[in-house]
Order: sequence, then structure tokens, then C-alpha cells
Amino acid sequence: MKNNIFLIVIFCLTFNQSCTVRLPAITFTQSGTAAEKQMIGNDKEIEKDGWILSSVKTSALGSEIWKRENLNSDIYLPENDEEVLIHLKRIAYLTPEIKSFKNKAFIGEALDGKLKVNPILNLTKNYNEFSDVKPRVEEILKLINESRTYLYNRKSQKIDKEFKDPKKANSEKNKILFTFYNLVEDGEYYEVSNNKWIKKE
Repeated sequence: MKNNIFLIVIFCLTFNQSCTVRLPAITFTQSGTAAEKQMIGNDKEIEKDGWILSSVKTSALGSEIWKRENLNSDIYLPENDEEVLIHLKRIAYLTPEIKSFKNKAFIGEALDGKLKVNPILNLTKNYNEFSDVKPRVEEILKLINESRTYLYNRKSQKIDKEFKDPKKANSEKNKILFTFYNLVEDGEYYEVSNNKWIKKE
């Protein structure tokens, strides 16, 4: 197709002719596919005139966590489990957005292994911006915590079978529970003790 257009343009220029080139129509979708919705949920409303909804979202941090989770899952998760992969990919996909919300102090890591709205958000400089993104934040928290809980439960079941000693089993479960909590970076909020949240310095 490109070659044909190029030849037509050359012909028109060479013989000083008036030419009209009609390109095929391009369709922009107004929503994600069923697979995208299953993996990442319904994204924010796409503007009327549309823009391309990408199925691929990459990030060093997201990829790093996904790879690490995959490597750590060898012992505790069945290989080639489609449901497990969906949850791992969801976590990797949403990580850049989560990182952005953490940087604005909207959300933080809780002691129960879940991502939560920062309870002292009203004391932060970006508090006034939160209402604009609140629906998206709530949607992401639901999705990410659903995936974390699913993976934790699957791994816990395997750990209970692998370790007969309850103390050893609980120790292994805690390592998994605190996977993301232990990745909190400077400037991000986290629950340091029951209902007490602070900013990591």
C-alpha cells in the first residue's frame, strides 16, 4: 500500500498532474476489549474523538515486580496457571499508575498487605487534587487488592502443604504478605503500626 502511494505521488510530481489519494478508513475504538477489561478493569472514559487505547503498558518497576513474583512463585504456585498469570500481569500493568498515586500521597501500603487510600491524605500538599482522580484510585485499589489476595491465598495453600511446622509456614506466608510493603520508597506513605501512617524519609 505504501509503495503504491509513493509511486502515485512521484507520477503526479513528475508530470505535473493533479492527483487525489484516498487512504483507507481508520477506526478508533471507544473502549477496551473484553480481555483488557478483565485484566485491568474499565479504564477512565475515553474522549469522544478518541485516542488509541494501548493493550501494552511497560515500566521498569512493573516488569521488575512481575519477574520477581514469577521467580518467587515457582515454589508456591502451579506452573502455567492462566489465572495466576492474569493477576501477575494486572499487577505489572497497574504498577506505573500506582507509583504515580503513591508519589502524590493518595495511597500507601498497609500492614495487611493491601494498598489503601492514605488516611492522612488531608495533611498532604496534593489533597485538593484527589477528588479528581478518586474514582480511578478506588477502581485500582479494588483490582490490585483482588490480585494480591488471590496470589497470597494460592501461595498460602501451597505453603501449608510444603511445611508441616506451623511457625515455618507462617514465616513464609509473612514474606509473601509483605512483598510490596517492603518495597516502599522514600516519600511514600505506609502503615507503621495499627492505624498509624507515616511518610518514609
